[in-house]
Amino acid sequence: MIVRNYDDTLLMHHLIDENEDHGLKFLANRYLGAVGYDRRYLAAVEEAKKQKIEKPYASIPLEILSEYCGHDADFTLRLYRKFQGYFVENPRIAQFYKAIPLGILPIISEMERGGILVDLQVLQQFDTILSTEIESIKTRLP
Repeated sequence: MIVRNYDDTLLMHHLIDENEDHGLKFLANRYLGAVGYDRRYLAAVEEAKKQKIEKPYASIPLEILSEYCGHDADFTLRLYRKFQGYFVENPRIAQFYKAIPLGILPIISEMERGGILVDLQVLQQFDTILSTEIESIKTRLP
């Protein structure tokens, strides 16, 4: 399935305030006053971990999972609407958002889905170069 009309509240918030946290829990608390909506979920996860359940998330009751997921979806939509208002008031930022962060999002998404190849030899060469550079800088520090 190819989705062509999408937004990302995390990316949107980066452009609104790059110095704040961009996670959903923080944003829901900060902009929507949603405090502690995940308490039941987190308590269930902790209980499963205490019991040393192999797949703790799979053991959480559906009622708790669905409530938590419902809040996540609701808060994401509400944040989107709030941030969209900011972009309406700041069309140049909105234009940048559509062109750059959203423009590369399909590439990043594909990298997340399919993974990326890493050349270990090249990575080790960079490690050597950077380590040498770091040591050189350290010798020049007072």
